[in-house]
This record gives sequence, structure tokens and C-alpha cells, in this order.
Amino acid sequence: MTGKSNEDLFAMLEKVLQQNDDIKKDISKLNNNLEDIREDIKEIRQENKTLEEENKILNNKIESLENKLKKYNIIIYGLKEEREEVTQSVVVKLFREKLEEPFNETEIRDCYRIGKSEGEKPRPVLVEFVRYFSKKNILAKSKTLKKEEGVFITLDYTAAEYKRRKLLHKHLKSARETDHLAYIKNNVLCVDAEKYTYEDIVKNRIPNFNNLGASGETEIKARKGEKRTNENSPDRETITSKPKVFISQTVRTTRQSRLN
Repeated sequence: MTGKSNEDLFAMLEKVLQQNDDIKKDISKLNNNLEDIREDIKEIRQENKTLEEENKILNNKIESLENKLKKYNIIIYGLKEEREEVTQSVVVKLFREKLEEPFNETEIRDCYRIGKSEGEKPRPVLVEFVRYFSKKNILAKSKTLKKEEGVFITLDYTAAEYKRRKLLHKHLKSARETDHLAYIKNNVLCVDAEKYTYEDIVKNRIPNFNNLGASGETEIKARKGEKRTNENSPDRETITSKPKVFISQTVRTTRQSRLN
């Protein structure tokens, strides 16, 4: 009877060992599959990075072409709009009377209002000059325009540049309203001793100046540290944690099914 019991025990032990080997093989297969998934994710990320870089290059080329097209242009804001006006004559009058510039109409290649009418608010005027010198001269003299005139002249920015400047000026205003020394230079927002690019603002790497008190410098440094941490630390949680759970569950299921 004892011999029979021993045989049964050995048979059961052999069965358990076989099941254990099978489970190890299953785990090995799952680990191989996991490694393949990791490689696929790595390739996808690299492809995505390459596409982003190519897209950035194309956008830069488009913006460069737009800048060339706008090289001789200016935009005039706040210039009173009359019905059936001859816009070019209104612009020339502005240059001669307000800027005291003996301007010749032949210096203008094209001139027209842009955008849709909004009640009594005058639409901006786009002016394209024949010569680049004329544009630079008018821009230089436009600084003499008085604020009470309500007229100001700017470059004809591209849509991308206008978007960047709008966001930079929004934060410039916020910083100045909270008594920070702030200015914009070469499309970089300088606040006290810190510098912020458009990309920093978009990715929220800039403090809220309205909420800065005595700990303002601490918050700025903390955000810069956060920026470095985020850039140097890959999101491994999404890659490894779920597969581990999956393996664990599969092993338990396999063991249960084989024992049954």
C-alpha cells in the first residue's frame, strides 16, 4: 500500500514539475512578446519624432516663403475708414500729414483694407511698397505717432509669428502688471533674470506671475527643474506595469487550468 502511495506521489510530483516547466515556457514566450512590443513602441516613437522634425522643417520653409512675400508690407491699425474711400489716398495723407514724410504715391505697389467690417471699427490697411527702403523709413517715423491719434503701424507678420507674439505679449503684460522687469527680445520673453521662449509658454514652463509672491523665484526654479526631469525620464510606467500584470494573471490562469 505504501509503494502505491509513493508511486502516486511521484506521479503527482512529476505532473507538477511538468506544469511548472510549461508555465516557465509560457512566461518566456510572454516576455519575448513583451520585448517585441517594447521594440515596436520604440520604433513608433522614433517614427513620430522623425515626422515631427520633418513637419517642423516644412513649417519653417512655409513661414520663410511667407516672410519673403511680406517683406515689403506693413499693416496700419486704427486708420479711420470712410465709405467709398480711396484707401491709397488716405494712407498717403497719413504719411504726409502725421509722419511729415514727403511721400510719393508711386512708392506704393498695392494698398487695401483687410478683414470684415465690424460696426464703426476701422479695418486694418495692408500697404505693399515698391522699395524696402520706403517701408523701413515709414516704420521708423511711425514711432512719432501720438497715442491719442489711435493709429499705429506694424510689420505684416505671418500667422505663425502673430500667434507667437500674441502669446508672448500676453505674458509680458502679466509680468509687468505684477511689478516684474519684463521685455521681449528676439521672440524671447525676459522676466527679471529668467528667459522664456514661445515653446516654454506653450508647454507651461513659465510661472503664473499674478500668483508670484516671495516664493516666486522658488517656483521658477522648480518649473525649470521639472522641465529637465520630464525631458530625461521616459514614461516607463506605461510600457512595463501593464505587461507585468498581464503576465501574472496569465501564469495564475495557466496554473489553475493545468491543476484542474
